[in-house]
Amino acid sequence: MMKQTTVNILFSLCLLLVSVQVASQDKELYLKTAKTQFEKGEYANAQKSLNVFVAAFNGRADELASKIEECLSLTAKAEDAIYKQDMSVAIDNYRKILSINPKDPNARNRVAEFEKSQGRKVHATDSRAVDLGLSVKWASCNVGATSPEEYGRYYAWGETEEMNDNYWDTYKYCNGTSSSMTKYCTSSSYGTVDNKTTLEASDDVATVKWGGSWRMPTTEEQQELIDKCTWTWTSLNGVNGYRVTGPNGNSIFLPAAGYRYGQEVYFQGSYGYYWSSSLNSSSSSHAYYLYFNIGDYYRYYSNRYYGHTVRPVSE
Repeated sequence: MMKQTTVNILFSLCLLLVSVQVASQDKELYLKTAKTQFEKGEYANAQKSLNVFVAAFNGRADELASKIEECLSLTAKAEDAIYKQDMSVAIDNYRKILSINPKDPNARNRVAEFEKSQGRKVHATDSRAVDLGLSVKWASCNVGATSPEEYGRYYAWGETEEMNDNYWDTYKYCNGTSSSMTKYCTSSSYGTVDNKTTLEASDDVATVKWGGSWRMPTTEEQQELIDKCTWTWTSLNGVNGYRVTGPNGNSIFLPAAGYRYGQEVYFQGSYGYYWSSSLNSSSSSHAYYLYFNIGDYYRYYSNRYYGHTVRPVSE
C-alpha cells in the first residue's frame, strides 16, 4: 500500500513538472510571438500576444509594451495624415516608427516610396535633408508640400497656420497697423520693443510643422545658398523654378510659387518668395526673404503679413 502511494506521488510530481514545463514553453512562445509580430509591424497583434503573456503568465515586458504602444500611436497619426493628404506629416511619423522598429516593412516602404518620388537616395531614416556642402542641410520640398515641385503653403512671417487673407488686420503680431508690432520689434516707432530679431521655435513654421532640428533659414544662410551654389532656371514636372546645385554636386529644386497678398496668390510660375527667420532690425514691420525670378535671385525684405513659402533647413 505504501509502495503504491509513493508511486502515485511520484506520478503526480511528474505531471506537475510536465505542466510547469509546458506552461513555461507557452509563456516563452507568447513573448516570442509578440516580438516577431512587433518586428513585422503587426502592432495590434503584438499587443494582443503580449497581453496574454502578461495576464496568463504574470509576465513582464515593459519595454516592449511601451514600444508597441508608441508605434500604434504613430501608425494612427500617419494613417490620419494620409487620409488628409498631408504626406509630409505621414512620412515624419513613419520615420519615427523606424527609429523605434527599423524592421517595420510598411514604414520602410512608405519612406522609400516618398524618397524615390523626390529623386533622392533612399534611406530609411533620412529626414528630407539634402547636403549641398553648405553650413546647413536644405530640405527637398517646401512646408506643406510632398514633392520638390509642389508650392506648399503660404505663411505670414512668424505664423504657423496659413491665412486666407493676408493683411495687417489679420496678422498675429500687431494691432492692425505696421506701427503696432507686439512681438519682434527693435524700435518704438514700430510698436512694443522686445529686441527679438530671430523667430523663436514656437513661431517658426518649419519647426512647428516638421519638428526635430528643422527650422526656417536665417537670411545669412539664404545668402550662402546664393553665393556658393549654381542657380539654373528650369522646370520640374511642368513647374518653373530654380535647380540650385551645391559645391558638392547635390541639388534642390525651388519652385516659383509666388506670394499671397490679401486673398489672392500672385506670380505663380514666375517669381519665388521664401521667408527667412530674420527680422529687418532697422524696420521691424519687415522681415527678410529670398527672392528670385527667371533672371535674378537675391535677398530682400517685405511686410511681415505677406504669405510666402518656406523651405526649411536642418543642422
